[in-house]
Amino acid sequence: MKRLVASIAVLLIVSAYLLSCEKDDLCADGSPITPQLVVNFYQRDNTTQVKRVSNFKVYIEGTNDTLPFRRGDSLIKMPLKNDADKVKWTILYRLAQTGADSLTFIDDFEISYKRTQTYVSRACGFRNTFLLDPENTPNPVITHHPENPGTFISDKNIINPNVENENEAHINIYF
Repeated sequence: MKRLVASIAVLLIVSAYLLSCEKDDLCADGSPITPQLVVNFYQRDNTTQVKRVSNFKVYIEGTNDTLPFRRGDSLIKMPLKNDADKVKWTILYRLAQTGADSLTFIDDFEISYKRTQTYVSRACGFRNTFLLDPENTPNPVITHHPENPGTFISDKNIINPNVENENEAHINIYF
């Protein structure tokens, strides 16, 4: 009889332990993430012609950190701040000239937006989506640096104000 009671007690303890386990809190690969702003580059003279860029750097305001950009790309993904309603980047473009030194152009690119926070899951937390602020005109604002010979960006166009994913472009820049 003592063996039966001991066996039942062990079985109950093991069952309680196994039933109290929770599934792992891991954020799955397909979970939605906070998207970045996708900016396409186009030719100034032919606004339908994609511009492949080299000698190009984008700095996050107030830092020496640059955004990843591969030589010959025609777009860049720029992160928006999760704790502010505007962000500013400095874009440096070196124009190589034949038989002369290269010209360096530096433009500041500031964009305003509104944030919406959405709960994803306990493991993933929250994600932000953004709406490029239509009330703040002009948006984005492009200015040249004081040490710059002039702006190299001739125009910009918001083509999709809803920054909900990175599968489509949000802004076109012409230079």
